[in-house]
Formats: sequence, structure tokens, C-alpha cells
Amino acid sequence: MNYTALDFETANASRASVCAVGFVRVENGKIVKSAHQLINPQMRFDYRNEAVHGITEYDVRNAPIFSDYWDELRQYLSDIVIAHNAAFDISCLRSTLDVYGLAPTNFKYLCTLRISRKTLGLQSNSLDSLARALNLGYFKHHNALEDAAMCAKLFEILRERTDVSKFAKDFLEPKDRLRGVYKKAEIGHKTKHPFPTPPISRGECEKFFQPELFKFAKIIGSPQEIRKPGGAGQGKVNLEELLDFDFSPIDFSKKFVVTGIFSSISRKEAESLILYRGGEIQRTVDSQTDYIVVGGVKPPSWNRGEYGEKIDTALKIGRARFLSESHFLREIQ
Repeated sequence: MNYTALDFETANASRASVCAVGFVRVENGKIVKSAHQLINPQMRFDYRNEAVHGITEYDVRNAPIFSDYWDELRQYLSDIVIAHNAAFDISCLRSTLDVYGLAPTNFKYLCTLRISRKTLGLQSNSLDSLARALNLGYFKHHNALEDAAMCAKLFEILRERTDVSKFAKDFLEPKDRLRGVYKKAEIGHKTKHPFPTPPISRGECEKFFQPELFKFAKIIGSPQEIRKPGGAGQGKVNLEELLDFDFSPIDFSKKFVVTGIFSSISRKEAESLILYRGGEIQRTVDSQTDYIVVGGVKPPSWNRGEYGEKIDTALKIGRARFLSESHFLREIQ
């Protein structure tokens, strides 16, 4: 089996803040390529992340940004990718591709953490614990290259004990293969990266993807057009479309208003999570509000385009980002 063991380190809680990439390419049981690359995430570094991996903003000052390194990395992500706690590393890759508007590649991936839990029956399945328990040797944990190399060693043992193929997942489903193109249009308004102004054309899609995939595309207007009532000839704003619109990373140091009925947690619990991450809770919406977190229970009034005072005020001001309950919980964890 040929595969690439992959590991990311991040500068802060955002999955798009990749500051180091390490990978090991294994073909026919032998390592044929290994690489470690520091990445400038163009984001702040959190002291808690620095304490884990030891990488600082000074270290990456002359490092390439992810978009400059993507062509080098993607050639090794063509068949099978493995990672320990793949949910984190795959999320980092997806988020960073979205932020830079990069066309994604497709591959199957496997998580050695998940396979270990199902197969080995050990009390702890962290990478360093497994390395000790299985006598895989010393390595510098949270160095991206050494983590990737240890992940490859672990994977070889797991392959001997179980059919790992049953754990494989696709990085992209067919409906997601245009993601990099239309995300480029969405995010280009809010970053300094020179992405095209939406809506993007069918011709631009053709540069990246096959025409038969166009039926999965989501071609949208600009954030300004979507956020303003009556913008782009839409009449009343569809709040559900707003909540599904923007999946770029959340800055939890900003000002939040929490509203609506939550299905997974209480509103107070949501506010506590924001405060714990360094954010500020506002009781009313004003021109300084950065985010509106909207509970996942849809009231009947939404069908009539009536969203309540807080949401209506935010729509009139047109500044705050709207976050669905599911998006908020996914990013806050």
C-alpha cells in the first residue's frame, strides 16, 4: 500500500492557522520522501499553541504562506493519506484550502487514532502513549515531521492486525468538488488575497472542474448583497441562507450576540464558551457587534421573514457575521 502520513500544527485555535506541515511518503513499505515546512499563517499566535509545538511568529516570519506551498504538498495527497486524529488534520486542510480559495484535491484518508481505539484495546491512544506501549522508539511529539513519521510506523503495525481499508473515508464527496472555486468567491471580499469578485462564471469553473460537476456548484452573490435586505433583487433576506453562507474561521476574541433557541446546549452555555475563549458578550446589537450566534431551533416566524429584533437590527447595520449553532459548536471545540 502506498500512502502519505500527514501532520499539521496550528498557530491558534483556528483550523486555518496552519504554521507547520510534516509528511512522510511511503511506497512499497519504504519511505521515499519526507518533508517539514514552516508556514506563515498570517494570523496571530496563541501562547497555548506555542507552548505545545514551540513555533513562534518570529520563526515563520520568512516562511511561505500555505497557498505558495500547496502545489508542492498536493502531489503527495493523491491516493491515501493517514493521520493520527485525522478529524483535526483533515479539518485543517479543508479550512486552509477554503481561506486561500485553493482548488481541492481528492483522496481517501484513514485515522490511526480511530483504528487504534477499535483494534488495540489500550487505555490511552495518544500518539506518544502508543509509541511507548508498542516500543516504536523516541520521537519529538508535536514536531510535524516526527509526528507524521511515527504515525507511519504505527500504521504499519495496525495494517498487520486489521483490515484498515474498512476505515477509509473520502476527503471530498462529488457535491463538494467545486468547494474551492466558490469559496474563493465568498472569502475574497474579506481577505487581502487577490481572489475574483463573485459571482464567478461558468467559464471560471471550467478552469478547475469537469462540466458534469456544475450541477453541484453553489454560485452566490457577494456578502454585501446577501446581508442587506432587498440586496441583489432578493426581497426579504433568507436567514437560513445567511447561516450557511460563511464557513471561514471565527475570531473568538471579538464581540458576540447570542440569540434564538439552542438545540444542543443552552444559550448561557454558549455564552460561557465564548467568554472562556476570550470573547465579549453583548446583550444588544450595535455597530461594534462582530458575530450573531443563532440557535438551531427554527421558529415558525422565520417562514414569514420575521427574525426578531436582534437579527433585524444586525441585518440593517450589515456588519456582523451570522453563525449557525452547528458551525459555532464545530469551531468552538
